[in-house]
Amino acid sequence: MITCLITIAVYFFVINFQSRLKLLIIGGCLVIALVISPALNTDLLLFIRKGMSSSPYVTNLSSQLVEERRYEIWSGVWPIFWKQKLTGYGFASSHLFVFPFTNDGEAGRTVHNSYLEIFGDLGLPGLILLLIVLFRIGVKTIALIFQPGDTLERHINAVFIAVFVAGSINAFFESWMFSVGNLISLFYWGSVAGIVARWARRPAGIMSEPYVGYGMESSLRFPAVRHQN
Repeated sequence: MITCLITIAVYFFVINFQSRLKLLIIGGCLVIALVISPALNTDLLLFIRKGMSSSPYVTNLSSQLVEERRYEIWSGVWPIFWKQKLTGYGFASSHLFVFPFTNDGEAGRTVHNSYLEIFGDLGLPGLILLLIVLFRIGVKTIALIFQPGDTLERHINAVFIAVFVAGSINAFFESWMFSVGNLISLFYWGSVAGIVARWARRPAGIMSEPYVGYGMESSLRFPAVRHQN
């Protein structure tokens, strides 16, 4: 639910970039309404859980996060992963160390953190390589936000950017980033490919800097003509 809201917010932020202050105010009001409204908080909790658990300790979204025991899992497996920080335990293997830190006997638990899981699988080299790739995609994402274009192009860019940003945040809490056949993984990496494709097909005359301000758009649309002797 939170990821869906982030996706929608980023999408409208990109297509209405000039009205970003208005969007931030509206988004802030919605967050405040969620925090201070017990009824809305409870309704969202019931919608998220869908009757899957009748635990008496889960009464709101905060207790939901505690009940899922993500922090307990992360703090438990971190020393184990650090022992093999240079090589890792092998791709798709580190999640097997999670079981001692959970009482969930009905279904196998993952690390619930894609970045931590890739660190456990491939060690620091794998994690650093992943972060470099995501950083480069992030730079191209910022450039696309500032890139001038018609309405259709901005909407296409907004879709790819929204899914990429929301997915990158959601990956801190779920281990789907390298899950073969996972639909979320497909949407995420498809959006990454879309960002790269949109950047590669940028209009002629667009500068190669990561981002430019609106004050420079006129010079981008009409690049200076070089005089030849």
